[in-house]
Amino acid sequence: MKYNIVFPDRWITAPREARYYTRMGGSSPDLTRPEAMVGQPLEDSLQQLVNVTDPYVDWGNIEWVQFVFPIGAAKYSADLQGPGFNMQSQRAGTVNFWAWAGVNEKFRPDSPDPKHRTLWDWVAHEVLHPQGLIGHAPLNGGIYSVMMDQHGESKALLSWESFLMGHFDEQQIACIDPLTIEEPIHIQLESLDKTGGAPGIKSIMIPVGEFEIVVVEYRTDGPYSNLSPEFQGFTAYYIDVDGEYVRCDWCEPLRMEFANYTRYLRNASETLVCDRGIVYGQPGCDFPSIVQYPGYHLDFFGVRLEFHNNGIITIRRLY
Repeated sequence: MKYNIVFPDRWITAPREARYYTRMGGSSPDLTRPEAMVGQPLEDSLQQLVNVTDPYVDWGNIEWVQFVFPIGAAKYSADLQGPGFNMQSQRAGTVNFWAWAGVNEKFRPDSPDPKHRTLWDWVAHEVLHPQGLIGHAPLNGGIYSVMMDQHGESKALLSWESFLMGHFDEQQIACIDPLTIEEPIHIQLESLDKTGGAPGIKSIMIPVGEFEIVVVEYRTDGPYSNLSPEFQGFTAYYIDVDGEYVRCDWCEPLRMEFANYTRYLRNASETLVCDRGIVYGQPGCDFPSIVQYPGYHLDFFGVRLEFHNNGIITIRRLY
């Protein structure tokens, strides 16, 4: 799909205070902040925003809209989302669209590193949802995909997400049936963070059941990411395409990941660095990192992955 993104030529002031434009029209999960509970119905919020932007936006051409509130609105959890169906525009008549809104993400007060948090990350993340990417998995708030955390350290997609989007051809995916492995297989992966759509093997996919697959990637620093050395290496994650999608923004990350249709594979017997993915201000650091370094190995479903330098992996059958 292709999108034409249009920006009004000026900032436009909403007709009411930011506290009225809260998530889902006035609800907030943070009961310690009563000021964030003040709001109005979602339909009223969206109609007000259509009215005030009507002179500057042709709503007849809009299918999806992202409203941006000033950073001062963060204390009110200004974050509304939902369908703007049967909204009235003086210029375009009855219009229908899907709306998201939030504070100006480029300068979020909870940002530990503002240079990684731009408005474009946020827009790209949200636009990719209606294109079929559920996102926020395997580790909600993790650093390796713009769909896990729209302000994470990587702007790339996971190779599974790129595969679903049709970005790879057959030569860029090594699909290996573990039952056919007789001798060790050696594969060199290209970094997802360096090469973008350039030729090379971007992903190893190993089916382990009728609806289950393990995906292996190689991650480095590069033009699409800003990964510190301890987070550069190999990652592997398990996907059950028939499994349940579980998202719990306010629970312990590993618990959500364990219940989700996809989760990272870890070798708990090795001392690994802590994944510093942030979930609503809480570091997910109470479990082994997902990073596998050269010299390490990972066992799963009767298969062993041995990791080497320069993106090289050896695949063996254990039995």
